[in-house]
Amino acid sequence: MRYKTIAQFIFFFNIALFLACNSVLANGLNKDSEFLLGPVKTIHYFSNINNISTSTTKHFREDGSIERLEFNMFSKSVIIWDQKGRSIRYEAFTSDGKKTVTSTSFDDEQHKYVTYYQKPGYPNEVSGSLDKNGKVIDHYEYDLKGGYKGKTISEYSDAGLVTETNYFDDTNKHFLNVIYKYNDSGLCVLNIAYRDNGSISRKTEYEYDENGRCIESRSYESDYNSFECNLKFRTQVIFDKNGRQIETHNYNKGSFGETTTIISYTDFDKHGNWLRSIKKYENTNGNEKKDQPFMTRSIEYY
Repeated sequence: MRYKTIAQFIFFFNIALFLACNSVLANGLNKDSEFLLGPVKTIHYFSNINNISTSTTKHFREDGSIERLEFNMFSKSVIIWDQKGRSIRYEAFTSDGKKTVTSTSFDDEQHKYVTYYQKPGYPNEVSGSLDKNGKVIDHYEYDLKGGYKGKTISEYSDAGLVTETNYFDDTNKHFLNVIYKYNDSGLCVLNIAYRDNGSISRKTEYEYDENGRCIESRSYESDYNSFECNLKFRTQVIFDKNGRQIETHNYNKGSFGETTTIISYTDFDKHGNWLRSIKKYENTNGNEKKDQPFMTRSIEYY
């Protein structure tokens, strides 16, 4: 399942949430998911938004799958994946240099996995089950102090695509059902999250071009007692005739109002990958800003 959108600060905020998970699949992090051209080996992102400095480094295998991610914002975190896109090691460093480690071993023959925690308050180990393709069926979540938060149970197609995920809270009460739909190329075109009362919590639609790149995604949400969904997020990706990503348009309607942003990409290398981006335009509730530095990156190739 490939979600190919690049947002502004949300990009780094989502990574921070992403790194907080105990078991992380590599969905949406492979080379093609980021519109990268050429045999990319390593990519380094650097940003300073609202005086918050962040850096991210991603290491890819030669087949384009992600192998390792390092993220720095206030402290450092590292995730390592196996060749099936499953996280096998997660390291988190505190500001004073202390490290905690979460590791997972997968037994594809017995269709089981075990996650080992080296964190105060956490269980020493938690085991779960795998399907015939080695996909994680049941996944268990814990809070920062090791308290049980709940679990998810997922179902997959014969091709290994997730088709349904059910969410349960810390009392194992079911509260959300997410359904995924795909096109003939195996690209996700729709996912819908249903609450237990039958209303739609969130619906996201994806559109692709002839090269399989996601050129637009739209997310809709509704209140708990409402069956009417309203547009909350929209991302559009623009390419030039050479296949280079040149702009990303974002729309966000949140509790603080509406924000429209245009990110422009410049300084392309010989493979056609951008090395610098600027926030070309931003409008938040009528307040306009233009031409603000946003993100830079450097790339190493095989």
